[in-house]
Order: sequence, then C-alpha cells, then structure tokens
Amino acid sequence: FKRLIMQKIYQGIILKSVPYKESDAIITLLTKEEGLISFKARGIHKINSKNASVVQLYTIGEYKLDEKTDYSNKTLISGSSIYFPLVIYEDLKYSCLLSFISETIINFKDEYSEAYEIIETVIRNLDKIDTLTMSLMIQKYILKWNGVIFEVDKCVKCGSKSIEVFNFENGGFLCKKCMKGYNFSISNLSYLK
Repeated sequence: FKRLIMQKIYQGIILKSVPYKESDAIITLLTKEEGLISFKARGIHKINSKNASVVQLYTIGEYKLDEKTDYSNKTLISGSSIYFPLVIYEDLKYSCLLSFISETIINFKDEYSEAYEIIETVIRNLDKIDTLTMSLMIQKYILKWNGVIFEVDKCVKCGSKSIEVFNFENGGFLCKKCMKGYNFSISNLSYLK
C-alpha cells in the first residue's frame, strides 16, 4: 500500500538537539500553535549539510517537514532561519540562561503560547537583559504554571505593606499582627530579613 505524506511548514524555536545515528539528530521545536514538535533532521552533522545552520539551538526559523498521516515520524525537508542569537557565543551566561529556559519549557509546560512569547522575547533581547533577573522571572513562571502564585507586595491576610516574614502555608508575606498565630523564632526572623 502507498504511504501518504503531507508536508507542513512550522515556525518555531529550536530548543533541543539530540544526536541520532551517525549524522542525524532528533530536534525539538517549540511552536506557538502546536506546542512541542520533534522531528528527524537527516545528515545535519555532515560537512556539506544544507540544513545544519537552521537547526542550531535557539534558532527562530521556518521548517518544512514531511509528515505521515498519523503525525509521527516527522522529517525535515528544508528550513530557513529568521533569527539566530550570535551573542550566545560571546558569553556563557547567555547559553546557560537559554538552556535553563528550554529545559523548563520542555519539562514543565503544557500551554505553549505563553512560553513561546517568553523565550522569543529573551532570544531577541539577550544582550539587553540581566540574566539573573531573567532566570528569577522564569522561576516565577514555573511556579505559576504549576499553580503556585506568591503574594510578595503585601501581607496575604490583611493587605498591610509592613511585612515581616514569609509564610509558605499562606503563600506569601505576613505582617507583625498576622504572624502572631505562627511559631517563628527570633533567629528565623532575623535570618529572613
């Protein structure tokens, strides 16, 4: 019987590349509409590969894939790069930040449109952002994606701006009045301050 093949073009960001066989790789692509897509890129580790540059990590591009009718075993036909962050070769901290974000998205995220916007913004502005601040923001998103949101601007019980201690049970900071029912030693309070 004849196998039906469908070709489709995806726009996305390369998040992961795993070597496969001698010169191939399994690529993980993040798209806004479809989420994570894995496909085989044949021959990209060969010297004369036409697709080697478009499947570099963190490349934003368009990828034309062959798909079977059951949407498995996708294979790269061709691709074109829209944007590649050259700055990742200038400083290791940029590569570390993008690696942290990629692994976070691959392991923790189910709704990918928000994740796509975040990583695209980071990639396009790498040389303009503070990597520590950005990693903390990503950790905030990890907590949010997993249903944990902390109140950090005021007391979670009464709304007072005079906060004293962080309380995990209540999901945020408590003021002096609201922390009376909890056991906090003076050493713990001074350590937190």
